[in-house]
Amino acid sequence: MSGGRMNIEYIGAGALGGEFGAFDAIRQGVAEIGCPWIAGYASIMPEVNAMYGVPFGLRDSRETLTLYYERGWEDLIRETYMELSPPVHYLAPDIWCPLYLTTSVPITTLDELRELKIRATGGCADYLGRLGVTTVTVAWEELYTGVATGIIDGIIGPGLAEFYDLKTYEYAKYIVLPSFIGAVMGADYMVNMDAWNSLPEDLQEIVYVAAREAAGRVGVVGWTDYELEGTVKMLNEGAEYTQLEDAALPVLAEKAQEQWADIAAGSPRSAEMMAIYEQYMKELGYID
Repeated sequence: MSGGRMNIEYIGAGALGGEFGAFDAIRQGVAEIGCPWIAGYASIMPEVNAMYGVPFGLRDSRETLTLYYERGWEDLIRETYMELSPPVHYLAPDIWCPLYLTTSVPITTLDELRELKIRATGGCADYLGRLGVTTVTVAWEELYTGVATGIIDGIIGPGLAEFYDLKTYEYAKYIVLPSFIGAVMGADYMVNMDAWNSLPEDLQEIVYVAAREAAGRVGVVGWTDYELEGTVKMLNEGAEYTQLEDAALPVLAEKAQEQWADIAAGSPRSAEMMAIYEQYMKELGYID
């Protein structure tokens, strides 16, 4: 769109800072633009917990896109990034499908789940902890080794298609129903502030429009197709679904509501975001 005025050098994931270092690499100017995984910096930005890891929330990525662009979340999130030190210029979210748990053994009860060590981070780890499940932090690039060696017994965090790409289903082939975490904004497109300020206004607008296109076309449409394709391949190679018993559902719902309240209490802006979230859930008929 810039007519050749912008040159983009692509650097692969993990090449600069790894999964947990990519965010700081952008803030410090090691990279100028990127899309880091947001759960990796929830400790310094509590609003992340509303964006990533709301259990039993929105059902699909289309609803999440509507929440973001039509219900006021865009401005609130951009303000949050600007208040960091150093700040970054926020562009748009990378929206994912709901997050499923995969385990090395089939589980049908919460007691069986509590016997396992699950890789989880951010709101996912918080939610599983409320259910009495032991969680550990394992970086993306170490997931296959972790589950293959038995350091962990299950994973929640990537989408189902990514489980296929990572081949973790070879050792954690059981996909637990229902999904624990609704559709999320799993990563955010952002620009180093100095790099952003160096662009003239028309190029800034081009970068912003490109990120919006990525949020809708890639994040919603593309991710949905990617998820479907990867899941089918994984099931064809031996993965299978396992269902938690109905007796677990009231406990799952109760702990989800507790977490919603705690997310809202994380900061004044988190409270505003969760109020919008809950109102939208009511409009959709998901809660009373």
